[in-house]
Amino acid sequence: MSDNVFAPPVSDIAGEPVAGRRGQVGVALGIIEKLEGSRPWVLLLSVMGFISVVFLVFGAMALLLADGNLAQNEIPTELKWGMGLAYLVIALLYTFPSLFLFRYARKIKAVRSEGLPGLEEALDQQRKFWAYVGMMIITFIILWLLFVVLTLLEVFPLQF
Repeated sequence: MSDNVFAPPVSDIAGEPVAGRRGQVGVALGIIEKLEGSRPWVLLLSVMGFISVVFLVFGAMALLLADGNLAQNEIPTELKWGMGLAYLVIALLYTFPSLFLFRYARKIKAVRSEGLPGLEEALDQQRKFWAYVGMMIITFIILWLLFVVLTLLEVFPLQF
């Protein structure tokens, strides 16, 4: 360590083994191992997301194509159509984070052979996932607040 407090920080990674293509800066094997350790969980969440999308589409089709009584209770056609379309919208919204996670898991596998470019692509897929989830959360919070305000206005109408 230098006594010069104005010197830039220095990292000694020269002794750490790296992976990457010939002539490229590699990624430390410790980082690759951590990424590869999380890959099965990322893949599991991705696959579960796709399975959820399939069930949502089947549920939507059942509601949209059903006629007559469902479990001996007459459900209004408008309600069945509304629920079916809502299921399709939710399925569409769930498709994208599952796709981003699947791509992220695939790129994690490529980091060992591609080095830094593979790591950059993997992190970009992870960024897309979190950006999408963040936008969904913000959207749902706004919709929830709007619902609460409209409900309160209905229960306690403003009188001028």
